[in-house]
Parts: sequence; structure tokens; C-alpha cells
Amino acid sequence: MPLVSIVMPTFNRADTIGRAIASVLAQTHEDWDLIVVDDGSTDDTAARIQGMDARIRILRQDNQGVTAARNTGLAAVRGDLVAFLDSDDEWLPHHLALAVAFFAACPDQQLLTSEFWEDFGKGDPVKHYRPEVGEFAPAVARRIGSTAFDSRPPHGDPYLWFYEGRTPVGAWAGPVLEKTPFSGAFHYRGNIFRGWRWEFLMSMQSTVLTRTALDHVGPPDPRFRVASDYEWLARLCRAYTTNMINVPGTIKHEYTADKKLPAEGHLVTGKTAVQFHQDMLRMFDELYWNEAPDDPELAGIRAYRHLKVAEAMMLAGQRRPALDHLEHAVGRYRGLEARRLQWLARIVPRDGLSRDAYRLSLRAGSISRRVVRRLRSVRSQPSAHLRVEVMCSPKDLVSLGDELNEVNLASRRPTPFATREFLSAYLAHDEFRAPGDEVLILLALEGERLVGFLPLRKTIQRALGLPYGKIECLALGYRDRPTVVARAEDEAACAAAFFRHLQREPGWSLLELTSQDSESAFQGLVGAPGRGFWARRHETDPNTTIPLPFPALRDYYASFDGDFRRKVTAHCRRLLGAGRVEVIVSAEPGARSALLDLYLDVERRSWKEKASAGISRHPERLAFFRELCAGPLTIVFEIVMLDGVPVAGLAAIEFEKTWYVLESTYDAAYADLAPGYLLHLVAIGAAIDRGQRAFNLLHGYSYYKRPWKGVGTETAAVQVFRVPSVPYLKAQAGDFKRRHWAAATSKEQFNPAKRASGNEGAKRAQQARPPREDAAKLAASVLPRLATAGSGVTCLSGAALLASLPFAPAPERGGVRSRG
Repeated sequence: MPLVSIVMPTFNRADTIGRAIASVLAQTHEDWDLIVVDDGSTDDTAARIQGMDARIRILRQDNQGVTAARNTGLAAVRGDLVAFLDSDDEWLPHHLALAVAFFAACPDQQLLTSEFWEDFGKGDPVKHYRPEVGEFAPAVARRIGSTAFDSRPPHGDPYLWFYEGRTPVGAWAGPVLEKTPFSGAFHYRGNIFRGWRWEFLMSMQSTVLTRTALDHVGPPDPRFRVASDYEWLARLCRAYTTNMINVPGTIKHEYTADKKLPAEGHLVTGKTAVQFHQDMLRMFDELYWNEAPDDPELAGIRAYRHLKVAEAMMLAGQRRPALDHLEHAVGRYRGLEARRLQWLARIVPRDGLSRDAYRLSLRAGSISRRVVRRLRSVRSQPSAHLRVEVMCSPKDLVSLGDELNEVNLASRRPTPFATREFLSAYLAHDEFRAPGDEVLILLALEGERLVGFLPLRKTIQRALGLPYGKIECLALGYRDRPTVVARAEDEAACAAAFFRHLQREPGWSLLELTSQDSESAFQGLVGAPGRGFWARRHETDPNTTIPLPFPALRDYYASFDGDFRRKVTAHCRRLLGAGRVEVIVSAEPGARSALLDLYLDVERRSWKEKASAGISRHPERLAFFRELCAGPLTIVFEIVMLDGVPVAGLAAIEFEKTWYVLESTYDAAYADLAPGYLLHLVAIGAAIDRGQRAFNLLHGYSYYKRPWKGVGTETAAVQVFRVPSVPYLKAQAGDFKRRHWAAATSKEQFNPAKRASGNEGAKRAQQARPPREDAAKLAASVLPRLATAGSGVTCLSGAALLASLPFAPAPERGGVRSRG
């Protein structure tokens, strides 16, 4: 009997159900059965999954709605634990393993939930911090006159408005979470039924419960066709203590692959949204209002529920019934939304016209809210107590000792690019340095204590033929969302102090902070840079990072979409069939110089040589790399060889359980064999074997990186201009041109430098390859040097290489040897 039974209702989800089931197959806990309930699909949903795995059962019924489908699945469960997944969403690989470990460690508990990520159609899931907890509920409370959220939550943690307490996750979670990027997790506990009066506090897809709890509470109420999960989860929380681990376990997809809303039926959109909010109002009455109709707080929340029904009706073109609900809303709900909507519905009598007018007002309100948030974010930060000093010389870094590294490790997102070692090497060999440039490493100090820092440079640029001063981020060659390096609680204050200092810094007309993610404190400068300045933002290349919660390469490979899995397999087998393949991987200090030589030799035969895009494109860049290899940072190299000739290579920094891929390349003459697929597959396997939590592919060309299960983080350049100035006038002219004349163009989905080099044709038929005797001789001379480097050099070939790959049979392991 399986330990976990999974219930998946589905209706016309042929385009997404394969992804959902692939995420179940990729679970690191394998003792499960999956019950797929096809609720009368008219497409080939069931045919898409037939025969995928013996643990999958498919039940069919006439279309009755998601609640009935879910209940059909619940009636068929066999496991001791019960989990849920919708057919347009997916789990992260650790989801079931974390739940099983929790219930094994806490046998007296019946209910567990976690956070989730959301994908808004961009292929870039973002961590979802339930807005009902930190933003939504307090905002509604203010509108109805409730004081429920007037006091600051304990530890500043909004979850503690609802949960009774939190503790660090116990030792039971260590073996699961240590293979994920989600460290420092908390375990929250408490009876949160009262909090459900405000809104959803957990999601069905992230919830796991015991069979005991299911038998006690019963299935979701079939009277509610769409919104039954709200009432059912609330009943569960009334009956049992809720346990929540604040790591994501689910990716919730809000759009289809073509960036459209999924079809209605099992989704809250269009006319289904009206039914959803009507059901929410009815369930609220049954759970809370009917028991205490004189409670003023419940009366206010009920008025809000009427408002939500009215909003959905307006968007669906149902103006007259919306007016009835608005009569209930305006009496108790203090916000202007209800009265404004009531006024709009009365003066615009036609349903279609009132719907369009309401949509227009929503867009206008969204723009105004964004402006207000940006105005508040920078100006409200308490930064006056911080003193800013500037380091202008690389030698000054030595005087800080280990303080830079300590602050970096304590920051929101420690990176190797903010370490003293990396910055020292970069400043010593800065290929972008020009005569007259100044280094500006800003330090935020509280007394003598270093609170935060920001590495910048001041340089001279030209616009409209005239010179101007520009301040930009340091280390442009390699970056990963560079921003203020400080503890999370100090980041905003440091950003405000640094910008206040820069406003007084002479000699610049443009401040450009590139690759800022949504959490960067500098995003608040846009719309509120201060008198005499103008700011804007524009999108830059996203960062792409592959989370590695997988115990082995085989589990990571199983998480691929089917088409991409077949593509990787085909390319790797083609290379393996072309001759004797050998893969060398090492982070051994004594091997770095020799492996760098091999890498550079491959690079000279790649498209990067012609495009001047590689390590050797500039003497200072090469010197910088050699200094990194000789320094204390952990530099990892991988070389793929075919018949004794190096044909592909990769260089990365290993830092805080993450590999940051600095460079990768391949010999253009072997493009038809696509050696990059084997290169990256083996590299990710090596990272997993070394206990890494993530594989960071940095910025650029996320289109190529997402199929590898890369999670994209959108970034933007924040630009602040002095008004007036030459770059300001140029920027205004450019914006005007884009608004009025520029045609809409899609983003490039290819590497233009690679295409311009003439070596884009990886799919062209194999031709006679040029001789590679010199490359083979170099490799033959380097291999003996690797033999003396130590046991940290691993060479995979023959049966050992095949056994390490996830798509090959697993013969007896052998052929793994260490050089030396």
C-alpha cells in the first residue's frame, strides 16, 4: 500500500498535465500513487498520460466540476497521507519528502502546509509570500475599522499574526532541505481557523494531511463547484493544529504556455469568478457570520465579500446584480472602492460599457499605486544614522580585513562577486578601466561597524558627441543582480544613505545600477529620485538559476519536460557515438592552471574567439582569471574530450553551496555533435554530487537556460539622471521616439554575437573537421600535470561515464580514476 495518495482533478488540460505529472515522477520520495480524475475532458488529456507509470490510476466521470472530481479521487485514496496537485501546476522535487519526514517526526500531528511559487506566464517562477498575511488582511481591517493588525507582529513576522509560534525546522528536515536552496526555514504552528475569516491562508496544492484527518473532516462540500477548497481547508484548520514550513513546495501556473489564461471550468476567471466569489460569500456566512451576526468585524468582512462579488459581476458584464451587492458593501466597507464602483455602475447604464469603464479604472488605479509605493520606499527608510565613506583604492580593501566577507555572508543573497578576494582580483585586472576612471566603493558605517557596501566606478562617457560623467556598478564582466551588500534589515537604509551621498558626489550626470531584481532597494528610486533628478527603469537580461534539491543526476533529469529530455539524450548519445569521450572535472587548486590552459585552447577554436567574447578577449581579463585560479576562491573546471581532443569546457565558482558558471565554450568544428549538452549535464551532476543547492547560470539568454529547469529572476537597470544634462536629454528623446515611432519588436531569442561569428550552424551536416593535432598534443602534455595535482581530479570515461548518465543502462561501475 502506498504511503502517499495524490489526488489530481483535471478538465481539458492536455497541454499542462504532462508537466504536472512529470513533477510527481521527479519527487525524491517515491512511495506514492497518483489518482487522476478526468472530469469529462473533451480533449486528449487522458490519452497524454496513459501508460506513463504503473503508480498512476485514471478515473473518468461526466463533467461535474473540480469539487466533484476531487471528491471522486478522495474516495479512492489508499495511502496513510493524502496530497493534492492541480493538473496545471507542479511540485518541487522535495515536496513529498518534506511532508513524509515531518509526519514521521511528529506522529501526533495531522496537517502540514508550505509556501509556493507562482509563474505568471513568463517561465520565471517567483516565490509567493502570501499577501493575505502581510498586506491583504491588514488593508481590509483598516477599511472596516478593525484593530486586529494595528500592533506590530512578533519578530516583525506577519505569519505570527495568525500562528501561535515559530521555531527553526527540526533535525528531521535537514536531510531534505540541505539539497535545496531553502536554508533557514521556520516551522510555524497554531490553530489558524479564526484567521481564515480574512482569506485563504494556505493552498490545496501545498497541503498534505493524514488519512485520519480526512476521515474525521470528510471531503469538500459538493455544493460549491469551484471554491470548496476555502471551506474545506478552514474546517481542517478548525479541527487540527496547522503546521507550516515556510519553503515553497509548489509552482502555481497562472497562464498557459502561450501566455493565455487557461480555459474556464477548473479555474477562477471570467464567469467562473462570479460563481467563486458568490460561493466565498456563502461559505463565509456558514463558517463565521451565522454564528455571530452582531460582530462588527464580521459585518465589515462580509461587506468586503459583497464587494468582491460585485467586482466579478462588473467584469463579467452583470451590472444589475452587481448593484444589489454594492448596496450591502457600501454600508460597512469604509474604502472608496465600493462607492466608486456603485457610482460607476449607476451612471453607465449599458452592461458592456460599464464593464469597459471599470477595466479602465482598474488600470489607472494600478499605475497610481505603483507610483505611491516607489515614492514611499526610498524616502521612508531610516538611514540618517549611517555614515558613508568611500574607498578609492584597491589597497583599501586590505584594511577592512574580513569585514566585507562577513557582511556578504550575512546578506540577503551572498555571492562570490561581493567577496574581498573577487573584488581585489577584479580591481587589479579591470579590463573596462579607462584613463580618468575612479573606483567608488561606498561603505555604510554605524560608528565603526561596517553595515553595508556598494562597489561602483565613475567613468567618462559621450552622448550627442559631448562627454559626461557616469557612475555604474563595478565588475561588469560578471554579475549576479549587484546591489547593496548588507543584511536584509539594513539593505534599504544603506541604499538610501548611499543615494543621499551620491547626490552630493560631483562630476556625474547618469547613475546606472544594472540588473536590479524586484527586491533591490534601489527600485524605489524610480518615480522618486529627488529634486533635480529624473529616474527610469528598463528591463535587462534576467538571471537564471537551477535549484538542485535532487539526490542524484537521474532525479534531476527526470524533472525535464519530455521533449527536452529526449533532446538532451539524443545529443549526448550522438557525441558518445562519435568516438572515445572523456570528461575531466576538478576543483583541485593544483589542477586549475592546467585545466585553464585546456579551456583556453578550446575557446580559441570557438565562436567566442571571432566574437571577442571569451576569457582571452583582453589581457587583463585573462590575468584576472589566472589570479582567481591562484586565489582562495573555489574555481571548478570541466573539460569534455573526444578522441584525445578537448572539444568543450566550463569554468565556475563554487560558493555557499552554489555553482556560478562564469564561462562555457565548445569547438565550433564539433557544433554538429552539440557537446554543450553533455558538458552541462555532467557539470550539474558533479554539482549535485558535491552537495550544491543551486547552479547559477548568471544573466543573458534565459530562453536557452529555462528548459534545464532554470528559474528566471527578472531584472531591470535603474537609471538616475541629473536634470538637465546631456544624457537626460538623450534619454527623453529616446523615450519619445519609442512611444511614437518605434514598432513593437519581440526580444531576440538567440545569441547575436554567436550568430554574427558565423558559427551558429550547430544543425548543419557534419563536414570534414579540420586537423586538431596541436590540441591533442596540448592535452597529452597537460594530462601528466593533472596526474600530480591530487585526488580531486576526476576523469570519467567508458563504462563509468555511461553509468553516470541518467539515460544509459547502469553497467558495473568502473573506469573512474583520479589523476595522481
